[in-house]
Amino acid sequence: ANPNVCMRLGKLKLGIFVSLVIYASCFYFCINRKESMENKLQQTLTALVVSDTHDDVSGITTIKKDLREKGTAIDFVICPGDLTTMPNKDYKVKPDAKELKDYAKKVETLLKCLETIPKDAGKVYWIPGNHDPLPLFDASSSESKSMPGVNVHEKVVEIAPGLVISGMGGCVEAIEDSKVVWTPYPLPEKEIEPKFEKLGLKINEILKGKRSSLIVVTHSGPDLSSTVKVSGFDSNHLHAPGVRKHIVNSGSPSLSKLLCDTTIQENCVLMLHGHTHQAMGLSRIGSVPVLNPGSTIHSGTYALITFKKGSEKAKETHQKSDERGPWKISDINIRTFDA
Repeated sequence: ANPNVCMRLGKLKLGIFVSLVIYASCFYFCINRKESMENKLQQTLTALVVSDTHDDVSGITTIKKDLREKGTAIDFVICPGDLTTMPNKDYKVKPDAKELKDYAKKVETLLKCLETIPKDAGKVYWIPGNHDPLPLFDASSSESKSMPGVNVHEKVVEIAPGLVISGMGGCVEAIEDSKVVWTPYPLPEKEIEPKFEKLGLKINEILKGKRSSLIVVTHSGPDLSSTVKVSGFDSNHLHAPGVRKHIVNSGSPSLSKLLCDTTIQENCVLMLHGHTHQAMGLSRIGSVPVLNPGSTIHSGTYALITFKKGSEKAKETHQKSDERGPWKISDINIRTFDA
């Protein structure tokens, strides 16, 4: 055999071998980098909270544009009720069937719009408010099941591993100077109290022995929070001057009682509600932060919440770290937009 030919063949084989090794190394590095990035992404979740939309599809479209321009990716959406504008009837009177059907269609349209926002279209969690159709207060009803997203009214649902959400729709009566000024729907305080007690038992049972973080979402908020108290003359306007002589309290005492429960205090990382447009903002009941994001159509606001998985390192470096399950809140941001 020609020695020069053999040498060239040997160099060729060596070159091929080296190329394969380099290719394999690059492939392994890329796969590991991808897995590392995916694991890193799983450590953070971003939630969009929009409330009291009242058929405001235009506002939701504007929010989508706002998020896109700011480069904000959404993992899931939460809506604390009043998706549509059904007139608030006497809670003892059953609404007209045609009216229910018409407003249910409006709810469906709004939810379909919200479904276009998160990475996974199914990650829209909602409850009915006092201006939403009565059948939606039964999460097992055909009307509710046919709606986009997940109705969490009187349910406990897992959003992500170690993160659950539980909800209660409707509003209780609002009180001003010991008088009822806003009527309840579909149940008054005395009738919704046993429902909150039952929900509390369900939450306790699910969280028992588990290390999970809890989000509670309702339409009307807890009566102990400042986010249910209307001090201005115009309950829909943030910037109208003037202060009421007697503050309107639209909150539920039985919801406050639920939030004071030991299991809730130890596991709830966030309480969300809507209903009281003018009282938007952030408050706290014990260890539980209470957020009212306001109304898209009335206050022109929405909220972004960033959840972050806790780490052992964080526990070692912070003497009084948050021990409420694996997920913590790292950021709460209320944004305004021009609808």
